[in-house]
Amino acid sequence: MRIKQRLLDRVKKLLRSTLLFPVIELYVLSRIRRINYHSNPEIGILVLDAPRFWPGDLERLSERAQLWKLPASVSGFLHALFFSPQEVGRLRTYDVDSDFTNKEEGFIRCIKNLLPRIAESIGFTCVLTCNYRYPQNRLLAKACRQTPIPFIDLNRESKQDKHLNGYFVAKDKAARFDVSFNGNALCVYNENMKTLLCESFSATAPENIHVVGILRTDLLMKRIQATPVSLER
Repeated sequence: MRIKQRLLDRVKKLLRSTLLFPVIELYVLSRIRRINYHSNPEIGILVLDAPRFWPGDLERLSERAQLWKLPASVSGFLHALFFSPQEVGRLRTYDVDSDFTNKEEGFIRCIKNLLPRIAESIGFTCVLTCNYRYPQNRLLAKACRQTPIPFIDLNRESKQDKHLNGYFVAKDKAARFDVSFNGNALCVYNENMKTLLCESFSATAPENIHVVGILRTDLLMKRIQATPVSLER
């Protein structure tokens, strides 16, 4: 078992090397897929966690943007070059040691070199997710901060009732979750969510959190307005 692990560690080290970096780049490029086809997009977006977005969100964005998706398997592969699955799970609480920190530095260095090259090849200018707190997104956000490509969270959570704020704070505190936001822009549905993230969680500075409403509601209203209304009973 130890021999197998040592062999696996050597393979990972080889794949992380400068020599094979172009191979990693080609692999990632080959796995990225179009979500839509836009003839004249205003912006290109690389979408993480595409299946987890609320129905209608990406459809609304696709009206003005060219969307690309990075499969979860590719993100998993990149993390696996540096971490074990158990170590990736530790990103939920960010309970880490010096060994983990060294691996984290290597991962961020790899992504900040890889991402701009992929962005130039495909034509996207930002990275988008629907929840920055997913473990697989934590270090990607950190890496983006060291590139010209912003990391944006169009957050799928919505705390409509301020009276429930205490419950969510207690729940995350009990689980020891790390809720800090390491990206560039955190977009939420309402002012209560911004207040929760700023005042209760201290996730990031207020200027990094933007109240933007709900994209899928915009799309629903558009469809309702375009639907003929029958007065017959």
